[in-house]
Amino acid sequence: PLTCVAWIDSVFLAVGSENGDVMKVNSITGDIVSRMSNRGAITALTKGQDNNLVTGNATGVISVYDARDMRLHYTTKGHKGWIRGIKFSDNGQYFLTVSDDGHYRKWKSGTEIVSIENRSLGDWILCGDFTNSPGQKFDIKAFGKRNGRVIINAGFGDYTLVLNSLINCIGIIRSELPSLVLALGTHGEGIQLLNAKAMKLKSK
Repeated sequence: PLTCVAWIDSVFLAVGSENGDVMKVNSITGDIVSRMSNRGAITALTKGQDNNLVTGNATGVISVYDARDMRLHYTTKGHKGWIRGIKFSDNGQYFLTVSDDGHYRKWKSGTEIVSIENRSLGDWILCGDFTNSPGQKFDIKAFGKRNGRVIINAGFGDYTLVLNSLINCIGIIRSELPSLVLALGTHGEGIQLLNAKAMKLKSK
């Protein structure tokens, strides 16, 4: 079974599978151009601006490939559990990973990735998003958890709110505080919009 997919360009797709394969597929012809084997089911993947394709698997391993020829650049143990999501920053210089182990990690992007932030939010982070647009004084990170908790880390503190449904996906659609707006995909309560003004703020 296929588990995740991302566009490489207007023609080619990167596809991850449950058996650990990472494939480059021609979307026009349907042909598999290249296939790389990986230990552990591929659970997340995304492409950065620098032609790096980053994958995460069910054992917490992060791998970086050259999206042009699918050559493996680097592999590291990033988490102790299933990697649920990978998100690049707006400028492509960093990416964020979230995991069932309850940690999120921020990485410096490149052929040899470097961890520059590691924080625990408890268990089971199912999704994450972040932005570090020019002019922002700090990163804004948003997370959704299995217990229904939504967390926004805004540098000076954390906004939190608990919903009655697990959060399957999250996206920052407006990043200007204090009226930061999230789009949430929930299990059982559909798609919701959430403004940070409606959340509790705990200052650092």
